[in-house]
Amino acid sequence: MSRTKIENWEEKELSHPLNKPLTSRRSFEGPVMHRRCSDGSCLIIFLVCNLGLVAIIIYSLYAGNQKLLTAPYDFRASLCGEGNLSKESYGFFVNPLETTNIVVCLSGCPAYTVEYGVCLYDTDLSIDINQCFSTYPSKPYKNKYCIPAEKDKRKKVYEFIDDRNIENWAGDIVRSWDLLLLSGIFTSILGTLWLIVFKVKLGFLRVLIYLNLALFFVLIEGLSYEIFKEGDREEDRLCEDKGPVVMESCSFDHLNRWRISSYVLGILGLIWFFNLIFCNDTRSAWNLLKFGNLALVKQVVPLLIPFFGSIFALFFFCAIWILVTFGLSLADYEIIDENLVIGGQVKEVTYNPYIRLATLSGLLICLWWLSFISHLIQMLGNGLACFHYFSYEKNKSMIFPTLKLIFTYHLGTICYSSVLLPALSSPRSTLSGLKRDLKARENCLSNFLLFLYSPMFACLESWLKYYTEIFYSFQILWGNDFMNSSKQSYFLTRRNKGRQDSMMLSLSKLTFQIQINLFLIPSVLVILWIHYRDETINGEYTRYIGSIVFPISFGCLIGGFISQLYGGFIRGIINGTIISYLCEFEMIAPEDRLCPTEFAQIISNFESSELDKTKIESSPIKLGEKEANMDESELIDEMGDFQKRNNDRDFENIISFEDLRQSITLKEPKRDMEIVEDLEEDYKPVFTERKKNSGFEHFSQNLIFRS
Repeated sequence: MSRTKIENWEEKELSHPLNKPLTSRRSFEGPVMHRRCSDGSCLIIFLVCNLGLVAIIIYSLYAGNQKLLTAPYDFRASLCGEGNLSKESYGFFVNPLETTNIVVCLSGCPAYTVEYGVCLYDTDLSIDINQCFSTYPSKPYKNKYCIPAEKDKRKKVYEFIDDRNIENWAGDIVRSWDLLLLSGIFTSILGTLWLIVFKVKLGFLRVLIYLNLALFFVLIEGLSYEIFKEGDREEDRLCEDKGPVVMESCSFDHLNRWRISSYVLGILGLIWFFNLIFCNDTRSAWNLLKFGNLALVKQVVPLLIPFFGSIFALFFFCAIWILVTFGLSLADYEIIDENLVIGGQVKEVTYNPYIRLATLSGLLICLWWLSFISHLIQMLGNGLACFHYFSYEKNKSMIFPTLKLIFTYHLGTICYSSVLLPALSSPRSTLSGLKRDLKARENCLSNFLLFLYSPMFACLESWLKYYTEIFYSFQILWGNDFMNSSKQSYFLTRRNKGRQDSMMLSLSKLTFQIQINLFLIPSVLVILWIHYRDETINGEYTRYIGSIVFPISFGCLIGGFISQLYGGFIRGIINGTIISYLCEFEMIAPEDRLCPTEFAQIISNFESSELDKTKIESSPIKLGEKEANMDESELIDEMGDFQKRNNDRDFENIISFEDLRQSITLKEPKRDMEIVEDLEEDYKPVFTERKKNSGFEHFSQNLIFRS
């Protein structure tokens, strides 16, 4: 495969049946009301999966036991600290050199060696002979097990604990659930306050952009430092001497993992921070904030939409918590032979892999629900912007017609896209960037890579490139199904690439600044509480939380969801406005457009910067002395020749140089580009406004030519 193949794909894309301007209309009134349900089959699949989710949750609540995750069990599979053993909460391995199958429950960990100091008891067999073992110096670990002080005896105990890491980590979520709930509520409130500032105090948002950057630096580097400290915390709990118990030759095997993770996170955080600091899109981000503010400035209810979404999602976070805690505790009891015990048998807790698979399936369905909610909120943002853009009554609430449209026709599409878009967005972006970079290089390595990845590029060209979130706006306007809306929105943006590329790039950087902080806040709050407070809100001792792995992971899930709610809502509003503008630009004559003056000025800011870049990239030819000295009449004559060479185009509706560049057929490229540049740069008095009553006064200023 060579670059010619990519060029063939691009030529094929230009001739695609859907790659043609939208039908011109003089009275397009916004979202089409006569439509039908889209992607209904996916909605049916979603509902059937939820029946399975309900069944799994009910069975987990009925058969699961959270105590298996937070308490040890003895050689008869009886839980320490429960029932007849309510006062004995520590698990003691009576012979760790031989086996870890024999555990007895004690009220405390022995600190000295006592011959025959601990005896087996029996909860389900009647025996006449007590069997006793000698104790050894030990210390409590994670409020569950007694860890031997001698190095040789610790080896199998470590292996026993490591084999049950998933259960131990799930137990940490049981102990820290209140911290996770508090951090989620705090993050939701913070996101709502951000939206309120976005609506009410637009002038403060410029400062807020820089505050976001500072907060990001504090959060990411603070999290890196606390992860570094977590390694020391784990080592101290495991190896620190306790009273007369001296831990012999103790070392924490996973200490380096924590420190390497801390260094990597800190370095990546610095790279991202400086990337955001030195990017030149602050002005663009500011304009985009004004962009989205137009659809919210007269309304209050939409500001609470993401918050209501987070409240609704609380049910599914509870479902995830149930599946993680009760589902992972679904256990069987297996009788195994053990010669060191009278009777020759002990009981061991085992976990059925099929039950674990069912629990994992339930978790995936819950994640599907969370993705569904976030994409629903994003589509609501798109709908609000589209309805507002084409509405003659800007003060009228747009939330209810948007909700009616989505819930009546497009829930199936949200079910479909909430699975595909999160899964495919990263591969699509990676392959698109790789294809663009490889095409720009002509050497043996690039040709080899193009050949090597040709199957992936084929997938990208055939369907993957269409899967972007901008399709929501197109679907709100036209009501097509997922695939058709994706293709049509893709070709719409491709035809207007110069108009929307810089806006989309600035939009992604802006929302990243907002989302990354909301993503980090829950995890940072949880780890700070665990490290610097003795008890959780519910009264659990934080020293009993064995590891921060699961609490941080759950916090990242909460933060990621909330950040997607608020960032997706803002992206939806801005995407909806951009797509509405592009549709109107292709379909409607300038005098009939509804684009407000403020919005047109924002568009003008983006297009002016894009024109400067286009001029530098595509037209490096400088004007000659003859053209630079032309008077007005000579320029008009040149314009006449220019129109004759392009007589297959309609110039009546061309209102800007960007339109001209995209519409002309360059039959004499060098000469035509010189004329366009001359008209644009040196003879602005030649240009005047066309049809001032169109609402484009600011947009068309100094950009309209007269024939």
